[in-house]
Amino acid sequence: MISRPTSSPEAGAPSPGPRPASPEPRTASPESRVPFQPWHSTPYQALPLIYVQNASLEIAWTRVVFEGHTIAGDVIVPFLTEGYEGFDINDRHDWMVAERLIADGEAGLPPGPQAPYEVSWVNSSSIR
Repeated sequence: MISRPTSSPEAGAPSPGPRPASPEPRTASPESRVPFQPWHSTPYQALPLIYVQNASLEIAWTRVVFEGHTIAGDVIVPFLTEGYEGFDINDRHDWMVAERLIADGEAGLPPGPQAPYEVSWVNSSSIR
């Protein structure tokens, strides 16, 4: 899963493109030695649109897992999420944050096409 950023450059503004893979300074063109401003000193509004990976959805062919010993494989397709849709629960703190978001009405599941399955629990005193 990939989360969309919460904000982006102004509408209609050209995207400066992806960030370089190396930490070397950016230049105006390969022929130019005029450096651009470093990423850490660039105003937020001028930074390129980026995407962040999360683990809210992972799909893989079983063949990829057994043959490649990974769920990544060679072909990766993004699945874009927005807001809390891509919220990733990895530890007790994330669980507490999720509970608070749900309690405050800030996050939840979309309505489903049918009523949820009702479970009737059996306790040990009712079993004979």
